[in-house]
Amino acid sequence: MIEFFVSQTSRRNAMLTLAQAEMSVTASNTFGIPFNQEALDVILQALIDARDGKGDVKPDGSDIVMDAKLNPASRKDVDLRRLRMVCTKAARQTAYYGKVFNEIGLNPELMGWDDFSKIPLTHKDAVRDRAGEFMCRGEQVDFLTTTHGTTGMPTHIGFSKNEMDAFAKLCAIFNATIGDFLPSDIFVNFASSRALLGMMTGIDCMQRLGTTFINGGQADPAEALAMLAREFNIPGKPPKPTMAGTYPSFLGEIIEAGHRLGYKASDFTLRRFDLGGEIATKGLKRRSDEFFGPVPFYEGYGMTETWGMGGEYCSQGHLHYGTGGGLWEFINPETVEPGGSGEPAGPGEPASIVATGLPPYREVTLIIRLDTQDMVRTLTEPPTCEAAHLPSASPILGKKKLSVRHAGGWTFPRDVMEALESVDAVPLPARYGFWAKDDGVAVEVVARKVDDKTRKQVGESLEAHGVPVRELTLVDNRGQLTHAFPLRCDLKETGFAPVH
Repeated sequence: MIEFFVSQTSRRNAMLTLAQAEMSVTASNTFGIPFNQEALDVILQALIDARDGKGDVKPDGSDIVMDAKLNPASRKDVDLRRLRMVCTKAARQTAYYGKVFNEIGLNPELMGWDDFSKIPLTHKDAVRDRAGEFMCRGEQVDFLTTTHGTTGMPTHIGFSKNEMDAFAKLCAIFNATIGDFLPSDIFVNFASSRALLGMMTGIDCMQRLGTTFINGGQADPAEALAMLAREFNIPGKPPKPTMAGTYPSFLGEIIEAGHRLGYKASDFTLRRFDLGGEIATKGLKRRSDEFFGPVPFYEGYGMTETWGMGGEYCSQGHLHYGTGGGLWEFINPETVEPGGSGEPAGPGEPASIVATGLPPYREVTLIIRLDTQDMVRTLTEPPTCEAAHLPSASPILGKKKLSVRHAGGWTFPRDVMEALESVDAVPLPARYGFWAKDDGVAVEVVARKVDDKTRKQVGESLEAHGVPVRELTLVDNRGQLTHAFPLRCDLKETGFAPVH
């Protein structure tokens, strides 16, 4: 009887502690106050205990990380409160927005939603060239990271220790909620050291959840294959890696090298690929399944400048954006002028993702209405999927600066990549270029053979994917490309990819 009483008392105390922690996090998300790190620890530990059979109290981590599913009116009130906070702090403590709010004559403490749309879009070049002007005076910059620089000079973004700790714990809470990154996993990461922000967050997250992390870096594809097939014999772990993270272009190189070196699916024990930073085409996924077997993919959306905000794909293929970390807008690229605020894209139209990070997710580098230049298409009809309550659009189509506007509309990198990588005669990753030609585009691509059969296959695939080809050039060496599309697998640690 005494043991039962002690057990019940202990359980009630645990429930009370967890409820207090959840209330603390809810208050942070509602009022924009900094996260209580101890509250995040309590929630994460409850999830781990439930996973390991040591506790029966399990919080809803998905509500904490992605969205609390507030009704629209409540969501607008919460977001406006946090928006006023970030704009007020940015106007007072950053050099860049101090000038912006002064020039437009807007008091951010009193601003409404109509005022928000008057704030000029922030261009990525401004953040890259004047990074210090976006960092708050009075905040401690504990970590200064860079973007990859795939399409130009890298950008520097500052973070506090509190931000970094919160990111890692929120990442762990989310993955513990969905039952991922298990103690039985070995995760191998193949990415540039410039991906340090995501790597540090990921390492911390996995350590908290018991997953072993191995950093493979930007390895040679043959070395990467050897690492994925290697038996590490770590005590208490499976012999070989179970998960791998990389760029889609490097996965393509791995697949090509694997065929060349005679590897088979039975050489690996992978249960998932985490892909990011680039477009992953249906052709790449099909060829991956043919080589590795049916290994699922995880894809999301995020970038260094908007870290704390992110997107997830639903079962119907929409990209949905969590509202906890900030505000999302989809702006018609035709309406964007230097210093302008842009207009929302209509249903089914091309749009540039515009993001505003909100407290408590951002403390040091504040960026309001960042024009990411990541292009999508808005949905023609309201979604009916499991994430219909979240903002959504098509999968990422590519960067605006790498897209082509012509008389017939837009041709995006995804349009061309999906067409090329669906053809086996094009080696992975597709090495190609495209540019405006008459009322369409000219396309060049590296093929296994430069012959009429390959030209016909590639041309028919481009046409089937809606690419208005006016000129098609096949080459057998990527050095022959005149407008080479930048790929992250080609990004060297000592420089950045050239932009054409």
